[in-house]
Amino acid sequence: VAYDCETTGLTIQDSVIGFSICADDNTAYYIITQFWVKEIQEMSPTACYGDPAKEIINILTTKKLIMHNGVFDCMMAEAYFKVRLIIK
Repeated sequence: VAYDCETTGLTIQDSVIGFSICADDNTAYYIITQFWVKEIQEMSPTACYGDPAKEIINILTTKKLIMHNGVFDCMMAEAYFKVRLIIK
C-alpha cells in the first residue's frame, strides 16, 4: 500500500493536512484532514479530522507500505495521529 502525507511544515510541531493511500493501479484516495479558510486566515478541520483519520492510519499498521519519504511520513503519523507505522 502506498502512503504519503502532506503537512504544514517539516517538524513534529506541524500538522498533517491530508494523506494519500493507494492499494492498486486504478484506485487511490486523498484524505483531507484540514483546509485553509481564506476569510479567517487559518486552517480548519474537516469531517475526517481526528478519530476517523486515525482509524485509517491504524489500518496501515497491518500493511506493507511503500513511501517516498518514509522517515518523515512515519515521524508525522506518530507525532500527529499517535500511530507508529513502523513496528519493531
